[in-house]
Order: sequence, then C-alpha cells, then structure tokens
Amino acid sequence: MHTLLILACLLTFLLEVSSLTCYQCESSSGLPCTGYLATCVSSAKRCISIYEETFASGGRSNRFARGCGITSQCDVSGTVSLLDRTYRTSSTCCKDSMCTPPFPVLPPYNNSYLNGRTCPSCVSYMETDCNSGLYKNCTGLETYCLYESMKTTGGQNTIKTALRGCATKSMCDLGDRTTKYNGITTTIKVSCRSGSAETLYSSLFLLGIVIIRLI
Repeated sequence: MHTLLILACLLTFLLEVSSLTCYQCESSSGLPCTGYLATCVSSAKRCISIYEETFASGGRSNRFARGCGITSQCDVSGTVSLLDRTYRTSSTCCKDSMCTPPFPVLPPYNNSYLNGRTCPSCVSYMETDCNSGLYKNCTGLETYCLYESMKTTGGQNTIKTALRGCATKSMCDLGDRTTKYNGITTTIKVSCRSGSAETLYSSLFLLGIVIIRLI
C-alpha cells in the first residue's frame, strides 16, 4: 500500500495559472528523475521533490517524485510504523521556475527505544477503515496514533485503502486533501491522537506530499 506514502497532490486544484513551471516525474526505483515541465496552479509557489521508503518483512522499496508544491509542504520529514512495516518520507523545495530541489534525506527510524505510547496497527485494502485488534508499542518520536483512509479513482476503477499505526507529529500536520495526478483523483482523510490521550487531533496529517499540476 502506498501511504505516507502516496505521492499525490495536496489540495484541490484552482483554475488560476501561476507563472511557475516545475519538472514533474515519478520514479518507482527511488532514483532521481526529470520528466517534463508542468505549469503550476496559482497556489503552488514552489518546485518540490519527495522521497519515500517502505520497509517491510518482504523487503525495502523506494519512490521519488518531483512537481509543483505549496510552501507548507516543503522541508517536511517523518515516519509512520505498523507492526509489520515502517514508512519514511521527506521533501525539499526551491522557488524558481525549472529549479531543482536538493534530493531529500530520509529521517532516521527512531526505533531504538520504546516511548510508552501504544496505537492500533492494521492495513486494509478495498476498505476505508481497518481494525485488526492488534496494537503496536510506539518508538522514538512516533508519539501519535494515526488513522488514514485513501480513495483513488481513475476511469471506472476505484481503490480504497486504510491504515492505522504510530506516527511522528510531522505526519499529523499535513491535513486531509483531494488531489489529481495524470487523470487519477485521490482523496485522503486523516485523524491523529496522542498515544496517551483520548482526544482526536483531526485533519492535520501525513506526507502523501505534493505533486500539484494543472489538469
């Protein structure tokens, strides 16, 4: 499952076009790519690079993407951990047309010590919620319990996924979003709470960061 993980746009697109142009591409190998020039919408003030890694029992996979981004999504990094996998992500930006952001550096796993927080841990495919009845003891800076649901639609096909796990606060500070990328619409909803509190810290969330493009 792509989560933090999904390389998608972070906001609903506006009709106004900005003068900013950025290279847009995606690499499933995790290697840098160049792609093609895209004209950004007016809300996108930066060119952004995103790098993410999934580490699971089946091995490690990396993804890299470039495109148009918004300032609040620049220089963000964080992690999300489930019982059987960990996601890491990081972003960098630059402000001029056709500029090249530095290659993002992933944050450390921060799994060297238990922090006393416990969160539900599950992944669901073709559903917008999950409940395995299992819990993960959180480690390092992952002090929030994250819930993320994602619905992706392209043509007549719809994919629904959901996950719950431990997350860093930075992953809870990115917010819900509806995005479009290459004819695919993705809607992501997120809520977080402190691993030691009962109050939901909703709608401020996880790096499925930015590739904003004028359709």
